[in-house]
Amino acid sequence: MNQLFKDRKLPIILLSNICASIGSGMIMIAIPFMFLQKEGGAVSFGYMTIAVTIGLFITTPLVGSLIDKHSRKRILLVSMTGACIITAFFALGGGNAGGGSTAVWQLSVLFIVASFYYHLFYPTMFALNQELFEPEQYKTVNGLMEIQGQTAAVLAGVLAAILMPILPFTYLLSINAIAYLLSIGILLFLPYTHSLKQRPPGPNGVSLRFRNEGLEFLKQRPILFVFLLCSFMPFIGVMVTNYLFPIYIDDILALGAAAHGIKSFTYGIGAVLAGILLPICLRKWEHHSLIMILTWMYTGVVCMFVFVIHPIVFFVGIVFYAIGNAGIRVARNSFMMHHVPNDRIGRVDSVFRTCGLAIRIMLLTFFTQLVAGEQVLVSFYLLVALLVVSSGTITFIYGKLQTKRTTPFIALKKA
Repeated sequence: MNQLFKDRKLPIILLSNICASIGSGMIMIAIPFMFLQKEGGAVSFGYMTIAVTIGLFITTPLVGSLIDKHSRKRILLVSMTGACIITAFFALGGGNAGGGSTAVWQLSVLFIVASFYYHLFYPTMFALNQELFEPEQYKTVNGLMEIQGQTAAVLAGVLAAILMPILPFTYLLSINAIAYLLSIGILLFLPYTHSLKQRPPGPNGVSLRFRNEGLEFLKQRPILFVFLLCSFMPFIGVMVTNYLFPIYIDDILALGAAAHGIKSFTYGIGAVLAGILLPICLRKWEHHSLIMILTWMYTGVVCMFVFVIHPIVFFVGIVFYAIGNAGIRVARNSFMMHHVPNDRIGRVDSVFRTCGLAIRIMLLTFFTQLVAGEQVLVSFYLLVALLVVSSGTITFIYGKLQTKRTTPFIALKKA
């Protein structure tokens, strides 16, 4: 730990990320709430989420190829600069956003921008961390990244709960734009030299063969593919419940605007705990053991949301819901860093993100129809069924590995 912080790369990354995450986190809390205040807003937000998810699905393979081909630092700087410019445009009254109530199309543009920013940010930062740090540091780095991300989520939730009822939306956008600027300024100081020398052939610089190398890598390791795909299901659940939870809070629990910020705050507490505890647990248990345990814990909490409907149960449950999802992410990221080469990590990760987005599109399409028919809880029943199947598959693979006393998961040695 001390050795990590003697190297200024990690503090710069953490500080830059927390600035951007606080600003964008507030906006991503505010946008669903503002959609729900408009007539037919729940259904409109559902269709908007579906449309954005389709866009993410189409662009995911390209994102993976870009991450493996170009400077990861440059990708982060370009994505933050673009998000900052568009956010500042609306904050200053662009599109007449400052004149009265914010229109649905303005909320939609901001939601699209934030979604595509996250779409680039997370896989790029994942690959950058694997590139910059040593294998023995992966567990600690991933734990600290989770703590940073969720500390930002906690602060964003607190600020959203305080500021949303008293400030115009354009003020929140201004805070977001300033946060992006601070993040860009800090990241410029990151010492980084792009280490990947591979340049794919083809007139556009990214050949079909280059894009497909991630899929080919996994086709040779089918057990690894199935195990990791199932471990992504809690993350898919979180993405789907980003649509369902605002409706659940408003319609099922009948709570007000502050509850959305409180939910983010309690989620952040659980995820910070996961970031602290998981690196310690990974010293004693294997990655796949913890992934199995945490997947079942996450599934159990979602069941509780369905069968025990009460505000206190919900907010307490969110803490364990966050521990499950964030803990799986820390364990899975460390696992992938050890088992996937850095020159392919972007494309391998993009395979799972593409599969996850395809599942999200199908779920969101179906769930939006259920919400339109005022059947929010039925959506949760279906989500529980999917999580039980995924948890069972992970348990089956884990049992087979234990029975054979061997593993197809061969760790890499960093060059």
